[in-house]
Amino acid sequence: MDLSLTEDQELIAATARELLESKAATAGARALGGDPSGHSAPLWKEMVELGWTGLAFPEEHGGVGGDFLDVCLLFEQLGYAQVPSPLLASVACCGMPVARFGTSAQKERWLNAISVGQIVTAAPLPWDRPGEGPIASRSDSGYVLDGTATFVPFAASAEHILVVARLDGEPRAFWVDTADVTLKPLGTIGHDRPCHAELEALWVPGEAALGADAATAISLFGAAATCAEMVGAAQRVLDMTVQYATEREQFGRAVGSFQAVQHHCANMAIDV
Repeated sequence: MDLSLTEDQELIAATARELLESKAATAGARALGGDPSGHSAPLWKEMVELGWTGLAFPEEHGGVGGDFLDVCLLFEQLGYAQVPSPLLASVACCGMPVARFGTSAQKERWLNAISVGQIVTAAPLPWDRPGEGPIASRSDSGYVLDGTATFVPFAASAEHILVVARLDGEPRAFWVDTADVTLKPLGTIGHDRPCHAELEALWVPGEAALGADAATAISLFGAAATCAEMVGAAQRVLDMTVQYATEREQFGRAVGSFQAVQHHCANMAIDV
């Protein structure tokens, strides 16, 4: 199996790293520490103009015609630059499940919206608390959602949330308008500004519902994308460590010249 990147993929990664490094001072995690949105609106606009939000989607739905691996290269570079962004939530957690399991009408509606820069986010069921999460019931030409979706990333910036709820005991995903839910911001240390989203007898139309496969895919695509972001962050830590070991001197020598330090760096490289 050939795991090397294509020339186009190498260009995507290199372009993303160059852009994000140039924006880190104003759009990085440190710069946005007190920003309630948790991300840079100017940088988001630039990402949209560059086609990042539609990179993984077909051209007929406003995308660029790439695939999930292509956009994972962007997540990796976001992690490396430590630039928080709703790109992962919008594209991986919301867009990819629709692209894979949505109806033609749902693809037309949501993939086009995400491609042009509409911020959306997802709320999967809590994997560590079985039995908890919103409940869905059938209603005339639609569904009624009740309960609380927990730790929804970038919820205050999103126009819609793809909420997973249990319908007859099985997970189903439903698009809800953020304006129709009550958001409770959480004082977490993360950069994705999560909120609990309270749904009280919220009616949604039938076409807003996705099947069980899409509901499961939210967590799967999200986990894979988060791993890509973590790889970028881990590489950044390794690079910072090597740089420090090269510059820091002890006993008149750079600490990186000591074999024990070299072994630690080598182990870090293997882990990355």
